[in-house]
Amino acid sequence: MAASGFSWSRVTGGNTITTYTDPAGVTWTAHIFTSSGTLVVTQKGVLDTLCVGGGGGMQNWSGRIARGGAGAVRWGWQEYKELGSYSIVIGGDTSITTPSSTLLIGSGHGGQQYAHSDNGSLGLHGVGGGGSPGGISKNAGTRNGGGAGGPMYGSGETPGIELYYEGSAIDYGRGGQGTSNTSAGWGAGSGASQWSQGGRSGIVVVRYKS
Repeated sequence: MAASGFSWSRVTGGNTITTYTDPAGVTWTAHIFTSSGTLVVTQKGVLDTLCVGGGGGMQNWSGRIARGGAGAVRWGWQEYKELGSYSIVIGGDTSITTPSSTLLIGSGHGGQQYAHSDNGSLGLHGVGGGGSPGGISKNAGTRNGGGAGGPMYGSGETPGIELYYEGSAIDYGRGGQGTSNTSAGWGAGSGASQWSQGGRSGIVVVRYKS
């Protein structure tokens, strides 16, 4: 049983389906969406659900770098009350929509950066909230990294929240960090001088106890 009075749902779909045991000894089956698609619910119930919006872009202005904010992070148990096809959208605003076209959960994208702004006040927050952008001063050395999204609002270089949804510990919602783009929802993008580039795309994971 997932919670008092509820059973775990059963589903099909996802770019990757994996079974793993977490550090607490619980075995999970996870359906991981890294691109938009369809989740088919074949048994009503509860799924432990992670939804991360895409990260904002980075900009390099004459050697000074500002990194965009991270996408919002939403996670926890969600009840899937309808059988059928749920629409999964992965991108800036990442979301899960029920067969009856009701939004189940959504996470907004991180803020973009602005080459002529000295602060991170011009965020593009989207559904569910996202992190602020970084800013670059055109004539000085100021460079503010974007804040992380969702429940992890904060200053630049925020490390995000460590969660164990994909079979290992990953930092989701990391704002204003580096240029490697190696973790879901990071705010950093890759960009040539004086051009804005997008950050890491979002992700959706639904899992149940095996």
